[in-house]
Amino acid sequence: MLMITQTEIVQPRKARSKWFLVASCAAVLFLVVGCITVFLVLRGGGGEPATAYAAERVTRDFVQALQNGDIQTAHQMFSEKIRSETSKDDITRVLEANENRAIFGTYQSLEVCDWGLFMTDEGRVISAKGLLHYENGNIVFESDLRKDSDNVWRVYGFWLKSDIDPKPFGRCH
Repeated sequence: MLMITQTEIVQPRKARSKWFLVASCAAVLFLVVGCITVFLVLRGGGGEPATAYAAERVTRDFVQALQNGDIQTAHQMFSEKIRSETSKDDITRVLEANENRAIFGTYQSLEVCDWGLFMTDEGRVISAKGLLHYENGNIVFESDLRKDSDNVWRVYGFWLKSDIDPKPFGRCH
């Protein structure tokens, strides 16, 4: 004969409650760890966080230095690795090219339309794309910024993309 006691009937309910509590705690812990990880990736070890504003500010300052012919400042804004590979004469040659002279000479403003953050062997890099506005129109630019050892975002690469239709995209409308 099979006899069921009251403690045996209550036992499965306690077990389910226990597992539900454990799963809930694990989910909360996972959420907290995930939020902290995202914060640390964006914020990093100090300095300015990785944001669209940081990408726009640094790129704008770099283009402004090029427009003003301030080669020294533009060169200092390069990331440590790029600075050692690029001379001030290289920058001057790029600026003096006919297609670039009209753009940088009449530069008015720029806006970052799309950006992202990725990790490389050398650290964090912000990749930004946007529109550079100048007297005769717009041109798409791409800018990569790297956080150097001094925790400052610096230019890791800058390209004008004349082969892409300069119509608004992403955040630019």
